[in-house]
Order: sequence, then C-alpha cells, then structure tokens
Amino acid sequence: MPQSLIYAGLMVAFFAWAITMQVVRKNVSVKRLVLLPAGFTVLALASDHGWAQRLHTPAAFGFFAFGLLLAVGMGFVRSATMRVWQAENGWVSQGGWRTVVAWLATFAVRVAVMLLAMRVGVAEGAGEIVLFVAVTLAAQNLFIARRAGLFGRTASPAATPASLS
Repeated sequence: MPQSLIYAGLMVAFFAWAITMQVVRKNVSVKRLVLLPAGFTVLALASDHGWAQRLHTPAAFGFFAFGLLLAVGMGFVRSATMRVWQAENGWVSQGGWRTVVAWLATFAVRVAVMLLAMRVGVAEGAGEIVLFVAVTLAAQNLFIARRAGLFGRTASPAATPASLS
C-alpha cells in the first residue's frame, strides 16, 4: 500500500511538471522532445508490472488500442495550440491557456475511456494510463518537430509566431 501511494504521488508530481513545461518557452530539440515521453514510458513500466497481463481479452486489447489512437489524436490537438517559431538560437515552442485546456480535455477523454472500459468489465490500471500520457506526448512532440523542420525538411508555414491569447 505505501509503495502504491509513493507511485501515485510521483505520477501526480510528474504530470503537473509535464503540463507546466508545456506553457513555458523552450527550445525545440530532439533531446527535449524525446525525454518526457521516454520518462513516462519508464514510469508506466516501473509502476505497473501487470498492465500487459490485463490485455488478455479482445475487449481489453481493443480499449488499449483505442486509447492509444485517442492519445495520438489529442497530441495533434495540443500541438496545434502551441506556437512554434524560429528564434536567434533555433526553433522554439510555447503553449498557452489553450494548451492547458487541451490537456484538461485530454484527461477528460482518458477518464471517459477508463469509465467506459470499467462499465463493460475491462480492468485498466496505472500502466495503461501512463502509457497513454507517454504516447500523447510523443505524438504532440512529433507534430511540433515536423512544424520546426526537424525531419530534414524546411519548416512548415504554420511555424510562424501566433498569438497565445
């Protein structure tokens, strides 16, 4: 029981820090874009050793896959709320209040999927939830990296500064 509380506390602190980092101006780099999703993946695997065993039924696997698809979609939505522009020292990104609202919507979507899964008898745990966060961050970061031209192309026209209001 105390170990579960420690993991829950660490996850809440990590989530809060991750959302806070979305609204501060930061350089767009491969390292920065990979570290947070990787951290959440490690947290998911370390905190919930039974998540893979819960995927033994088609319904459980279906909810897991559906959740990951939603994670990608919500990552795209959040990336669209973030400014991406070229500064003197390289590409920069920054979110605003719309990004925070999109995060709240992301959590609401995830809770809705979890409640629906529970309603049909599919058990989900922390592993599935934290992997959802890892995938949604990875998707968001891929869309931002694409806008910044980190894939060897020139940056997209949508990479110009826009209002954060």
